[in-house]
Amino acid sequence: MSVRPPFILDRPLGAEASGVGAAKDDGAALPEFPAAVSADAEGAADGGQCAVELEHMNPACPSIAEEKFLAGYNCAQAVLYSTAGNLGIEKNTALKVACGFGAGYGRAQEVCGAVSGAVMAIGLKHGRGEREEKSRTEDTYRRTREFIAHFKQRHGSIQCRELIGCDLQTPEGQQSFKDRDLLHTTCARCVRTAAEWVASAS
Repeated sequence: MSVRPPFILDRPLGAEASGVGAAKDDGAALPEFPAAVSADAEGAADGGQCAVELEHMNPACPSIAEEKFLAGYNCAQAVLYSTAGNLGIEKNTALKVACGFGAGYGRAQEVCGAVSGAVMAIGLKHGRGEREEKSRTEDTYRRTREFIAHFKQRHGSIQCRELIGCDLQTPEGQQSFKDRDLLHTTCARCVRTAAEWVASAS
């Protein structure tokens, strides 16, 4: 079953997004993004929220993240969505908040969206809110540094452009992304690494 890469343009650069895949050069149409489903349907599809705290690994959460990513959502959305139930936020809110972080901030290929999704999850779980101790800020910074070190050790970089080695803002780069199957061989693995961390790190 083919899936549409979540952040690859399949229409000329600058064309208005219509939600429907434009034809490839060979005339074959790319699949559309999956239709929106209700929160209840999403919950049923992934077995409900990952009903654990971040300190206790739930093996389902990384799988949920990877499945969401391969269903057409971006890397940041997939990671934050996978643990939304643990963080006290609605899944649809997680998708909206994380949307602009995909492909290194709106396809700018800066910090990997999977990394951004994980850092948002760390902040939501451990960060300093209104009238909370300042020590929570330092604790969150520490956890963030630990995650980044882990991600770099696993993948070599946290920069999208370095991870995939092609320019997603050009047709040639997008074609290279597809030809090398980077959606599966690189991006999905980054999503899983990030989701595993937020599901298990203390």
